[in-house]
Amino acid sequence: MLTPSEEERLALINHPAKRREFIHSRKLMRHALNTHFQKRNGTWEFTCRPDSPPIITNLPENTHISLSHSNGLACFAIAQCPVGIDVESIGKKRDFQALAKLFMHSDELKLLSENRENAPETFYRTWCAKEAHYKALSPEQQMEISFRDISLLKIARKESQWFFFEGRVDQFMISVALTEEPTKISCSVFSQSHSPFLKEDFSIKPLQINR
Repeated sequence: MLTPSEEERLALINHPAKRREFIHSRKLMRHALNTHFQKRNGTWEFTCRPDSPPIITNLPENTHISLSHSNGLACFAIAQCPVGIDVESIGKKRDFQALAKLFMHSDELKLLSENRENAPETFYRTWCAKEAHYKALSPEQQMEISFRDISLLKIARKESQWFFFEGRVDQFMISVALTEEPTKISCSVFSQSHSPFLKEDFSIKPLQINR
């Protein structure tokens, strides 16, 4: 079902795991769109872009999408307003204090230093929310903002006009950012190679930071 531009993109990927990730992410997007809009396979016109999510040129009006993948898990969001989604495996070991200085707001750095025992979770919650926010912006807006400009604590205190949600699937942290408050949120988990299944305990909830 891949379009010519997708086949060209796939041909440039040599690593077997990355090839599988690419194919499964395209399968996920098509299945989610088919289910959401009650369409059949072959409906959607995908155009690949270098180092960017694909453009789907025939989406219904006021439909916005976002794609993210990490370590074998792909996430795809569909909304009626600008939306961004990000997923990270929080099992990665990093120098959280050093990396945090590259993208965290001053109040976030303080929060990280106060919660050293929970540094991985604090780090990835902050990164995911900022990345989701960034993905929901237009290319013009992305050029005018840095991650340090986005304060997670202000978002949690609802001092932002954006709406943020987060959830967990196994070791993965998932964040979603929207420009409008959703009236309904549906979450589904799909296996890599078999029929989709609903994971009853998976949901995303409004972002909250306890201090």
